[in-house]
Amino acid sequence: MPVEVHAPCGFGKTELLRSIAESEIGPDGRSLAIPRVYFEVGAKTSGDVLYLLVHKLYATDAPVKLSRAECARLVSGSRALLLLDDVPADPSFAGSLVDELPGCGLVFAGERPVLGGRATPLPLAGLSEEAALNLLSRDLGRRIHDHELPLARRLVTAVGGSPLQLRQAAALEREDPRRFGLDRLAAIAERDAAALDRYCFGQMSEGERRALAVLAAVGGAGLPPAVVGAMGDIAYVSEFLAVLHGRGVVERDDDRFGLPVCRAESYWPTLARYVQLASAVRALADWILSMDPTGPTAGSAVEAAVGLLGVAGERREWALVVRLVKVAEPVLFAQGRWEDWRQALDQGIDAAQRLGDRASEAFLTHQKGTLEYAEDRAEEAYRLLNRALELRSLAGAGQDPELTRHNLAIVSPPAGAETRVWRQRVRKTLTYVGTALAVIALVVGVQQGVSALLDRGSPGSGPSSTPSVTDGGTGESGDGDNGGNENGRTSVGQDGQTSVGQDGQTSVGQDGQTSVGQDGQTSVGQIGQTTEGPGKKPTAEITPRTELTIAETTVGEETLSDTVTLANIGDAALSVEAAAITGPDATEFTVADVDCADASLAPQESCTLAVTFAPQTAGAKTATLTIPHTASTSPARLTLTASAVGLLPDLSVSAVTFDGTVATVTVRNDGDGDAPESWTAGTFGATVLDSQLTEPIPAGGTTTVTFSVPRGCSGGSCSYYSVTVDSTEAFVESDDENNAYTYTRPR
Repeated sequence: MPVEVHAPCGFGKTELLRSIAESEIGPDGRSLAIPRVYFEVGAKTSGDVLYLLVHKLYATDAPVKLSRAECARLVSGSRALLLLDDVPADPSFAGSLVDELPGCGLVFAGERPVLGGRATPLPLAGLSEEAALNLLSRDLGRRIHDHELPLARRLVTAVGGSPLQLRQAAALEREDPRRFGLDRLAAIAERDAAALDRYCFGQMSEGERRALAVLAAVGGAGLPPAVVGAMGDIAYVSEFLAVLHGRGVVERDDDRFGLPVCRAESYWPTLARYVQLASAVRALADWILSMDPTGPTAGSAVEAAVGLLGVAGERREWALVVRLVKVAEPVLFAQGRWEDWRQALDQGIDAAQRLGDRASEAFLTHQKGTLEYAEDRAEEAYRLLNRALELRSLAGAGQDPELTRHNLAIVSPPAGAETRVWRQRVRKTLTYVGTALAVIALVVGVQQGVSALLDRGSPGSGPSSTPSVTDGGTGESGDGDNGGNENGRTSVGQDGQTSVGQDGQTSVGQDGQTSVGQDGQTSVGQIGQTTEGPGKKPTAEITPRTELTIAETTVGEETLSDTVTLANIGDAALSVEAAAITGPDATEFTVADVDCADASLAPQESCTLAVTFAPQTAGAKTATLTIPHTASTSPARLTLTASAVGLLPDLSVSAVTFDGTVATVTVRNDGDGDAPESWTAGTFGATVLDSQLTEPIPAGGTTTVTFSVPRGCSGGSCSYYSVTVDSTEAFVESDDENNAYTYTRPR
C-alpha cells in the first residue's frame, strides 16, 4: 500500500526521502536491490511526472515521445520505489498515480495526507530532544551551557522539534544575542511558533528581501546567485543568499539557491513589491537563451520560467507572458514537460490575442498544432495549422507561411478519404517516423525503439542492474529549424480559445479583442471594448468576508503579508480600482495591489492584495480596507484588526558583591525595551531590608544598587540571601521569571 509522509513545512520530509533514495541498506539490514528514485513533483503535472520518471528509470539511444499509457506501463514495469516529494494537495493527482503504477512502491510527501484509506499515513514527528539540542548548538556556533538547558528545552518543545524553526531561532540569537536570548526565543515560540518566521523577516536587509523576492517569484526553483542578482538588480547577492541560507530561510543545492516549495507561495504576497517584473523576465530570458535546453541547469530554468509566467499572468502583463513563453517553450519541450508545454502555449495564445498581436498568435498556434500532431491528435493539428496560416496572412509583412503550409500538407486528409483511414495513416506516420523528422517540420516523433522498450517491460540497459538516469528526450531537427520549432522559440495562451463563433470555430476581428454577443457566444469585435449580452452583470466577492485579523506584532517590526482576494462571481466583466486604507490606525497598515490595481476580471476570475501591519505604538489597532469596483455593491470593505506589543525590558540580577557590610547588586536589562524606574528588594540572612530605588536602565544596559547588610553577612559570609528586581511589578517584562536571585551556602 502507498505511504503518505506528512508534516508541516520545515520538518525534514525532503531529507528523509533523499536518505531513503541514497541508502543501500534497508531498515532490516538487508541490501536494497530494487531501484529507488527521488523525484520532486512541485508544480509538475501528473502526465509530465510519468514521462520524466521514464527518463529517470530507462536509458534510450534516441529521443522518444510516449503516450501517457505507455509511460505508465514502463514505470510500473520497473518495480521501483518512487519517492515523490512536494506532492500537491489535490487527491486526484496522487490517486491517478496509484491507479496507473500498481507495480511500484509509492511514497508521497506533503503537508497533509490526501488519499484516505488508499494509503498508509505516516506523520513525521519533529526531532528528538537530543537531536534538536545538537542542531540548535551547531547553528548557534557554541555550546549550550547547563543553566541554559531548561530554556533550550522549552524552545524545542514549543516548536515541536521543527528543524527549520530551530535554525531560525538560532540565527536570531546568533545575529542579535542581546535582543534574542534563548529565554526570549522560548517565550516567543510558546506564544506562536510561526512568529519566528516573522522575526526573521523583520531582521532582513533590503538586499536580502529583494533576493528572497526573486526566489519567491519563481516558485521555489533553484537559481545561481548571478541569475538572482540580475533578476533583482542586486549587488553582492552571494552575501545576501549566504545569510538567508544561514538563517534556514533558503535552501542550497550546489551552486543554486531556492525556497522550499511550501514557503514560496506564502512569502510572495509580502515580497511582490520588491520585484520589477520586466527586469526579472529579461534577466531570466537571457539566462535561458544562453543555455543548452537539454543541459543540467535547464530543469531549474524551466521551473523558474513556469513560476514567473504565473506572476506575469496574474499581473496581466501580456507582452511579458508572450516573451516568456517564446523563450521557455524549447526548454519545456526538451525537458519533457509536455503538459506544461501545452499549458504555456495556451497562455501565450491568449496573451497574444489580448494584445492583438497576430504574428505571435500565429507563431504559437503553429507550435500548438505541431504539438497536437506529435501527440496523435491529427484533426486538432489540422484545425490549428489552418488557423495559424490564416493568422499569418492577416499579420501581413514579415510572415513566412511556408513552414505552416508544409506541415499542413503532412496532416491534411486526402480528398475523399474517410476520416478513419486518414487517422490510421497519421498514426502510422507517428509510430514509424524513423528519419521522418528530417522531412516534416514538426517538433517531436515516436521512435521505433519504443516498441522494443515496451515489449521488454523492464528498465535499464547494459550490465548495471540499476536503471540509468538520462535527460529528457530532445527531438531531432530538420532543415535546420530546430525540429520544426520554427526559430526554436514559442509563446503562450490559456485553456480554450477566446474568440469563438456560433459554429464553434475561432474567428478574429481587426483588433484581436473579444466581445460577447447576445447569443452568449464569444467572438472578436472590431473595437477594443468588451460588450456584454443583456441581463449580465458583475458580482464582487471579497475573502475574508468581513474582517481580517493579523497576528500579534512587536512595535517597530513588520508582519508577513496577509492575502485578501477579490473575485468576480457574476457573468460580466468586473473592473477594479486601486485599494485604499482608512481609519484611526491607517498609517500602520499598508496594502499592495499584487494584481488588483486597474484590473478587469472576467467572470470567475479573481485578484489578490497583500496587507501588511507595521505598528508604531503598542495596543489594539483597527482600520478599513476599501476596494472600489464596478459592481453594484462597490466599494468592497474589510475591517482590519491587529494588536501590537511594545518593546519590553527584561531585568535580572547580574552579580552580587560584598565589601564589608555593603552589598552591591548589579541589575541588567536583557530585553529589547528600556526599563523605567523600579525597586529592588533584598533579604540577607534573617534580615529583610528595605527596597532600594533603581534608576531607569536602557535595553542592554546595567546599573547598580547597594544595601547595608548585617554583620553576620559581612564580606558575603551569610548563609542565605535573596535579591528581587522590579519587586513591586511596576511594568511588564518579556520574562518575569528571572527577577529573583537566591543564594544558599552549601552544607
